[in-house]
Amino acid sequence: MKLYIILCSIILSCFGTAIEGHLCGGDADCQNNDCCAIDIRNPLPYGNCTKIFELDEICNTKSAYCGCDKGLKCAYHQSGYQVCQ
Repeated sequence: MKLYIILCSIILSCFGTAIEGHLCGGDADCQNNDCCAIDIRNPLPYGNCTKIFELDEICNTKSAYCGCDKGLKCAYHQSGYQVCQ
């Protein structure tokens, strides 16, 4: 029964508007300008909603990417990293 509840929670979090730290399949699943950070080394097609400024390299990187699918573009930030902005 506990496993069923856990699975339902995961499924619901994927289909609803996700908040920071929740599972997502793309940036559109996240609130505001949060990014869906997906580890491309992981075979699973989902990630976690993360605030842009909390990620170092958020797009065009080997470890994680941001689809920039909310009208944001991948560009260099003043920190020197490429982020969706």
